[in-house]
Amino acid sequence: MSSKIILITFVILNTITSAQWFVQNSGTTNSLQNVYSLDLNNAIVVGNYATILKTSNGGTTWDSIPNGIVSALLSVTFSEADNGVIVGNGGTILKTTNGGGTWDSLASGTNVANYSVKFQDKDLGWVVGYAGSILKSTNGGENWYSQTTGNSKSLNSVYFTDSNNGWAVGGPSGNIILNTINGGETWNSQINGAPSHLWSVYFVDNLTGWVAGTLIIMNTTDGGINWNSQYVTSHSLYSIFFIDNMNGWAAGTAGTILKTSDGGTNWNFQSTGNQSYWFNSIYFLYFLFLCSMF
Repeated sequence: MSSKIILITFVILNTITSAQWFVQNSGTTNSLQNVYSLDLNNAIVVGNYATILKTSNGGTTWDSIPNGIVSALLSVTFSEADNGVIVGNGGTILKTTNGGGTWDSLASGTNVANYSVKFQDKDLGWVVGYAGSILKSTNGGENWYSQTTGNSKSLNSVYFTDSNNGWAVGGPSGNIILNTINGGETWNSQINGAPSHLWSVYFVDNLTGWVAGTLIIMNTTDGGINWNSQYVTSHSLYSIFFIDNMNGWAAGTAGTILKTSDGGTNWNFQSTGNQSYWFNSIYFLYFLFLCSMF
């Protein structure tokens, strides 16, 4: 990822099917990796060179948040308005208890890259990363312990629907989907048939979910026992997000943004007017935030 100009892009939705895209200036030339929107006004974006950006006015302006870290920051999540966690390269884990105004470093017990984080509440969360690493915390990230999967492929994304049911996806050298039904005490591989890397996973309940990856979007309606191809593309899709079991978006390379309003039976391309955009992350609240580079 060698781009030099970085943008934040968002879409205001007047209805579920009507959209207008606006480009926002992030104020940085660092690659931006992940975005989380807290409400209509407040959102956090993380990226390379320890970049943390915060907006409190819907993205009109973005403020850089100092954090004392030098590593790339790759994923951010919040369990509630005040409590959030960021993870990144070199085992980095940061925590905020004031809505992202300040961030404190936590000991992860690892020095491998952490690619994705998901917290169910202020105490219970998981981190996945390089070479199949999975970490779990039950006290808000103060302590982490490793979970064994038997998988050595890097895990790019993790999602839990409750304290027991979760999925992690990744690659390279093919693909991997792991599932747990006991909070990660055991993880089992799910056969999926994806042609290459899987980059993102999202579930709306314990049965219905999607994965996005290089060349493909796949869907399950039985918790991952069966995965079915929904969309084949020539591009990589790095992020997928649903607001219910019908309406969702996926985004990736070459300015690709896809929208479905029927659970993924049909995916429609939404134009941003610039195929040089590279969308790493998409998040929907009252509007869509995407972090991009070109």
